[in-house]
Amino acid sequence: MSGTVYAYLSVLLFAIITPANKYLLNTTGIGSTMLAGFLYLGSGLGMTLLFAFRPKEKKALEKPLDRHDLPWIFLMIILDIGAAILTLWGTSLTAAGTAALLSNFELVVTALIAFLLFHEKISPRLWIAIALITLASILLSFEDGIYSLQFSPGAFIMMAASACWGLENNVTRRLSEKDPLAVSSIKGLCSGAGSLIIAFILGDRVPNVWVPFVAAALGFVAYGLSFYFYLLAQRELGAAKTSAIFALNPFLGSFISFFVFLYLPSRIYLTALSLMALGSFLSQTSEQKQIGY
Repeated sequence: MSGTVYAYLSVLLFAIITPANKYLLNTTGIGSTMLAGFLYLGSGLGMTLLFAFRPKEKKALEKPLDRHDLPWIFLMIILDIGAAILTLWGTSLTAAGTAALLSNFELVVTALIAFLLFHEKISPRLWIAIALITLASILLSFEDGIYSLQFSPGAFIMMAASACWGLENNVTRRLSEKDPLAVSSIKGLCSGAGSLIIAFILGDRVPNVWVPFVAAALGFVAYGLSFYFYLLAQRELGAAKTSAIFALNPFLGSFISFFVFLYLPSRIYLTALSLMALGSFLSQTSEQKQIGY
């Protein structure tokens, strides 16, 4: 399959994560840090099984990880832990639709870092898209009030999480030529273990027996398989272009959230949605060229 197909598969699988996380946080009493741990642990376990049972001839076609990849792997794990915890913390404080839409800010950070550090050229259209998405994210940092606008801490946390995801996207760009199943397995197992250790240190507890299994299954689909397809897409498209396609995820996640939680969007949300939709369109129709690393 082409890199574009892999990118869209990644979008479809990841779109369910925000409404599903919001539902688990609201109904089970699990803490955001512990939920992040089980999501990643499920992702890591699932991808490890796929890695173990993959045919040898397919494994031989992939480049193995080596000691030169260790710094990038370490950075990936640290950023994943921080991004996942911030995302779930922000989701617990924000409407699911708003949280999903704010994840589009990831495109801004990914594209800027790809430009500044990895020398990927950004077209004029993508610069406009970056400006529109940034403006929309600022608008979503406020909540509708009857007489005034009130700052939303949850939205600010979601923007910080998106910044971590954007950094992580560019780190994984350095690993995109290596065995994607190996990278995905390490990412899930180590990030999950790290998040769970932090959760237990903070005093979080498992609310009941079935929650870890549900969270792990969700993590395998929405994190593990989605990330696997994302890495395959980056091989052909680069970090900026893959992230541009992935920017469709927030809109689909928001759409799902409205049906799951049965609420109407605010005026600010609709304004931000329009700006982000235009920004997303411009980003997808832009042309980026890699000019060296």
